[in-house]
Amino acid sequence: MTQIDRSAFATAFDALLPRLALDPLFEDGDTERLAPWRLPSAAGFEELFAQARQQGAAPWHLYALARVATQCIGTAAPTLRASGVASEESVFIPGDLKTSGNFAVEGTLVVGGDLVVPGLLSDRGPDSILIVLGNLSVQALRTHGEIRVGGHLDGGDVVVGHYNDSSLVVGGHLKTRMLIEDEHDIRAQALEVEHHYPMETFRQGTGKGVVAALKKVVTSGSLGKEESVEVTLTDTASRNPEVVARIAAITGFPAAYLDQKPPPLWLQFPDKMRRTLGEMRDAPMNRAEAEAIEAAVAEAGGKVELKFKSQAIYSEDALFDAWSKGKLFKARK
Repeated sequence: MTQIDRSAFATAFDALLPRLALDPLFEDGDTERLAPWRLPSAAGFEELFAQARQQGAAPWHLYALARVATQCIGTAAPTLRASGVASEESVFIPGDLKTSGNFAVEGTLVVGGDLVVPGLLSDRGPDSILIVLGNLSVQALRTHGEIRVGGHLDGGDVVVGHYNDSSLVVGGHLKTRMLIEDEHDIRAQALEVEHHYPMETFRQGTGKGVVAALKKVVTSGSLGKEESVEVTLTDTASRNPEVVARIAAITGFPAAYLDQKPPPLWLQFPDKMRRTLGEMRDAPMNRAEAEAIEAAVAEAGGKVELKFKSQAIYSEDALFDAWSKGKLFKARK
């Protein structure tokens, strides 16, 4: 643990404070809120960052404290770390940090120099905070938490930001082949991006033309699949209580609800009507459930017709699974 010299810390704190208001990574400009940490009670820097988080420090407050800490310590030797940062753990690296492969940050990581991840860097928002005063270089970045980078970010193949309560803020350039802003605030001084999907049009992967645009760039295995079921029920005689009871048992809807007059729009007896039953529920109708309805209705003397439709959808899990296998992008023509 790197010990804190309280006198040196206060001197560095006072020298830095006037410049913070103009720093784009110190967001609110309210330097007075840093005052409680001018003379820290913590013995070491990792304890300081842990205390600051417990006291509700914002990411830019941790960024400011990191700058003070590095001024106190000066030049530090590079660090090699294999393991990630566990939940509720606070780690302070005064100099450069290089990991040995994929790296996960679930707690707090503060790096006074550059951070190099020769694989996937991931975090766990909203609990995680990553502060890098220097440059950040990764092969891929999957962030749901808070990240502040003082220098440049080289995001390698793909950078995906997800979750709308956190931010990725870069003081320099953000460079990557693919950038997806999935309800996530991403800011940089400049973007060097080949394929960019901004938050305003991406709309959690459901924006107009988003999937079509992705299909031109990524392999089919990089996208998820959504299957819908269209169910046609026909009862040419009268309402069959047994049919209604069997459907109720499978779908979880009470029979009285299924048999009400007028009937729900998505299910009508004795008229023939096509509706996706799943649109009335939290969970969509799946193939197994639809086929169970088909068998039960037939056994009770009714008739049912099923139509399945499948379409590609955006899936963050599928995208990073394909990336891990080296099968994210289509070959360039």
